[in-house]
Amino acid sequence: MGGTGPGRDPGLILENRAHLQSWEPARSAAHFTLGGQCEAQDLVRSATADGREAVFGVTSQGLLVGRVALTGIERGPFQSCHLGYWIAASHCGLGLASQAVAAVVELAYGELGLHRVEAAVMPANAASCRVLEKNSFRQEGLALRYLQIGGRWEVSASYDIVNEHLE
Repeated sequence: MGGTGPGRDPGLILENRAHLQSWEPARSAAHFTLGGQCEAQDLVRSATADGREAVFGVTSQGLLVGRVALTGIERGPFQSCHLGYWIAASHCGLGLASQAVAAVVELAYGELGLHRVEAAVMPANAASCRVLEKNSFRQEGLALRYLQIGGRWEVSASYDIVNEHLE
């Protein structure tokens, strides 16, 4: 995992557009332009500065190959966040997502002082489910019609991990 930057490379996003579209909400054509990526990066910077997000690039041999993010960070009685991640098609199956998730969970518990990290994954995305299970996330249930992917409201499996040291 590299740096504290938002892990945005317009070329990487463009190269992986087809790979990601099965699992992510539809994006406008503008999203896949340099201007769209700069705008998205500005939003991430603002949310990071406000403490609402922590976004990182995933690297392999010095190359940016993905992204991992803690979003929707909530304080007060919740002390929780949502986890999202993706890896370039060319680097899937190498354990990079599992390593990145482990690192951000450690950050969430340590530096950010959070209690709970949640993730939502389409059950058909078996590789992503394995990433969470390898990192001791437990599946809590299914959320029907949770997110619109490819024009359809899809079911998502709801996973979480709780910082047992804060119990």
